[in-house]
Amino acid sequence: MRTAIVFLGFCLICGAQQDPAAIVRKSVVLDKANAERARNYVWTQKTIEKNLDSAGKVEKVESKTEEMTVVGGEQYRRLVARNDKPISAAEQKKEHEKQERTAAERAKVSEAEKAKRRERQRAFLDQIPEAYNFKLLQDDVIDGRPVWVIEATPKPGYKGTSSRMKMMSKLRGKLWIDKADYLWVKVDCESIEPVSFGLFLAKLNPGAHIFFEQTRVNDEVWLPKRVLVQVDARLLVARKRIEIEQTSSNYKRFQVDSKIQAIAEKK
Repeated sequence: MRTAIVFLGFCLICGAQQDPAAIVRKSVVLDKANAERARNYVWTQKTIEKNLDSAGKVEKVESKTEEMTVVGGEQYRRLVARNDKPISAAEQKKEHEKQERTAAERAKVSEAEKAKRRERQRAFLDQIPEAYNFKLLQDDVIDGRPVWVIEATPKPGYKGTSSRMKMMSKLRGKLWIDKADYLWVKVDCESIEPVSFGLFLAKLNPGAHIFFEQTRVNDEVWLPKRVLVQVDARLLVARKRIEIEQTSSNYKRFQVDSKIQAIAEKK
């Protein structure tokens, strides 16, 4: 009898794990812990923006390279290059001054308040399991790791309580979720309704494509690897076809002690 009960419990657990909504719900919870671990890392991030004509021909290409570092216990972007050329000495000085101001401002904020701010910024993720209908597709393997592939479509009539969720409810797509860590390895989605955002009436038309990838670092954290956004957008009255690709590399654990030592030596 005891064996039968244990077996039944095992089956129920396995069944729950195969429920796509339960998988997504657990992934959202674990992603918050992953975000906290990510705060201990720095990396290099390069963004390439292409403007295309109606035929898809590239008209203009610009890029910038930023260092994702840590300032005041929070992640911070520092510009280091434009179009693969280091920024000028004058711009470096401005970036340094900007970072110093940010450090001073963050030093005035308690750790408890910083944690609350991070929680508010990520609160929209809690709505994802309730905002979408999920369907399990055929399993896949990415970089040797088994993943679930889950189709996500917005629930009809669902209205998010935040601007981010209202925007995301106009997207549909697929999630690739790592079976061991329950974290998102890849996301591929597209807009199914016009999406407006920003102060300048920018609008993404239906068919805008968004692709997101993460990579596992040091067997402890998942960090951004690649983001690709392909849109037919409207900015005020002008229509534009834009492709933005963002790649991350050179991941390193942030060393607080070494940073303090470097500052002391400089003084």
